[in-house]
Amino acid sequence: MDVDLNDLPKMRYYKQKWVLYNMESPANTEHLRKSLQNLQENIDWMLTYRRDSDIYSPYGYTKANTRPKNISLNLTNKKREVAWFVSNCDTPGKREDFVRELAKYVEIDIYGNCGDFKCDKSSYYKCLEMVETNYKFYLSFENSLCKDYVTEKLFRVMSYNVIPIVFGGAEYREILPPNSFIDALAFKNPRELSVHLKEISNNLTLQMKYFEWKRYYSIVDNISNGLCLLCDKLIETNLNSQNGHHTTKLKRDLIKWWFDDANCTSWSSL
Repeated sequence: MDVDLNDLPKMRYYKQKWVLYNMESPANTEHLRKSLQNLQENIDWMLTYRRDSDIYSPYGYTKANTRPKNISLNLTNKKREVAWFVSNCDTPGKREDFVRELAKYVEIDIYGNCGDFKCDKSSYYKCLEMVETNYKFYLSFENSLCKDYVTEKLFRVMSYNVIPIVFGGAEYREILPPNSFIDALAFKNPRELSVHLKEISNNLTLQMKYFEWKRYYSIVDNISNGLCLLCDKLIETNLNSQNGHHTTKLKRDLIKWWFDDANCTSWSSL
């Protein structure tokens, strides 16, 4: 996120809107707190993944199918338990601590910088196909535990037949189909989660229940749609102005809204 005041135009046209567009979490932008404070009076709209943004631009979303779909599942060849693709080994949300504890009770294959397994980064989707073929579960663990922060990694993996285990600060039940995921933080500790995973792993019928949602819903990868949503907002604002309904500048306290109201925490402090 670029918040350099020196980059801003010296003059501002009448009715021009200034937008702060950010898809990173507050935990990852804490170093910009002072710069954002200086921008408070310049910003009209916030365009972020937060659901209470002026322009809501999630990394992905759920869409109801027009009619039930037939789904084809082949779960019998899955011999591995849990896969995790990760490059950042020290995060604000301390997901690595949770995984370290969980690995005491269930087998986890860690791909990337933080583990011993490798998959070619240039063939990301082939890696996901490999996960779909071999693994029962996939760790979709966010680096930050902040309000509404759910990245594209979850939405992309949900297109494959592997059960996602989520770890984040979002209300997942409000944005994902029912019975489509396992919330790691809904359990008292990693050991309790491992008991639940073993029960599912040993029961093919239970596994299949986690894919029934695909008959009724689809997942849309939305990461590149932010500017289109901004255009929609501008058109709406222009029409409202023509009809005599004028919008006002951002009234919220930018720092309080972005940092304090995000309720960021870490697993070790839960």
